[in-house]
Amino acid sequence: MPKNAKDFTGENDNILALGTPGGGKTSLFTTIPGKKFLYILDPNSLQTIKGQDIDYEIFLPEEIDISAVTLRTGVRDEPIEAQSVKTYLKFEEHFEEALRDNFFETYDTIGIDGMTSLQDITMDRIQKLNGRFGKHPEYADNTATMATVRKIIRTAASLNIRVFIAAHTDRK
Repeated sequence: MPKNAKDFTGENDNILALGTPGGGKTSLFTTIPGKKFLYILDPNSLQTIKGQDIDYEIFLPEEIDISAVTLRTGVRDEPIEAQSVKTYLKFEEHFEEALRDNFFETYDTIGIDGMTSLQDITMDRIQKLNGRFGKHPEYADNTATMATVRKIIRTAASLNIRVFIAAHTDRK
């Protein structure tokens, strides 16, 4: 028997908040009613949610590889192993454990703040796996990063709860 759209309640609408840095995306998250959990990947998020009844986990790299890299093969500063490589592993471990243990079922909304940082830590991890960490990303790195991020978002969106994702429309 087919379902009818008039019977759909739309209780768990997902939200993609797009905007410039500092545009109020995280503040919007605080206004959503119900019990909330937030993945903090943006260093400004915690200041915004301070004092709110929101559970969270922080996944911020403490060190980022800022070594100068040229387009000329083999010409670069000596890279450090950026914490963002480890940050992605910690995020992945938490997310997969939360799925296994039905952690998200205790929340009305889960948030990911922000998409830009999630892409950055994912790219660092993909480049590490491809043996290219500290080099310019290649097409394969970008493709693998987008495929990985897409799987994370599709998995979150398939849960029976609201998902809120904050993403930058421009980056400075």
